[in-house]
Amino acid sequence: MYRRRRGTAPLLACTLLLAAACGSDSKGGGDDDGGDDGGGDDGGGDDGGLADGGPGAPDASVPVDAEMEVDCPDGNLGALGALANGLGIQEPFDEADPKGAQVRLLAGDFGEDRIFQLALVDQRGAFEGTAVVPGTYEIGEAEASLTTCGACITLGLTTDDAFFGMLPTAATLTLDAVDTNVTGSVTGLALQEEDPATGGLREGGCTATVESLSFDVVIAGS
Repeated sequence: MYRRRRGTAPLLACTLLLAAACGSDSKGGGDDDGGDDGGGDDGGGDDGGLADGGPGAPDASVPVDAEMEVDCPDGNLGALGALANGLGIQEPFDEADPKGAQVRLLAGDFGEDRIFQLALVDQRGAFEGTAVVPGTYEIGEAEASLTTCGACITLGLTTDDAFFGMLPTAATLTLDAVDTNVTGSVTGLALQEEDPATGGLREGGCTATVESLSFDVVIAGS
């Protein structure tokens, strides 16, 4: 058994265009109507930071500071196949500099209990010193935190008891295209649960592995 906060969904911030693919029906988050602007774990407002809270809201019947004992999800996920229900958008990393570093955001799922998000951020993490371009990238330490990642992979796993936001600790990311479509694959993906307080890894958190997955998502407006 693992002690964690109920109802939190610590994923990458979702834009309105990605909301449909960002787990608004998460079992672990209770009823998420997106109407709470009070901050905390509600997953509503996006302040432009990659480490913002993700989808999901606390179950109204459970205090937001309550913790419960739940089992970690089955972490042996195997080959997930092709991403379904993909949505994507490109936007400036800094709204004050619209022609500067860009972020390509995409989201989708591998079934209703496996929500996937990928943000590709110019000049950060795996793309330090360069714009995002096709190629093969080894996911390292920088990608294990939403505050430093450039190839920001998150996978949300929903069980009957809770929602688990997972970050990569190792993977190989291959990008075949990044213009009108973001197309590529991830292999050898190792994941660990995110700590929503830091945007990094939760010490002693749940883990998971994915043999492979692929994605081909149109970037809206490109």
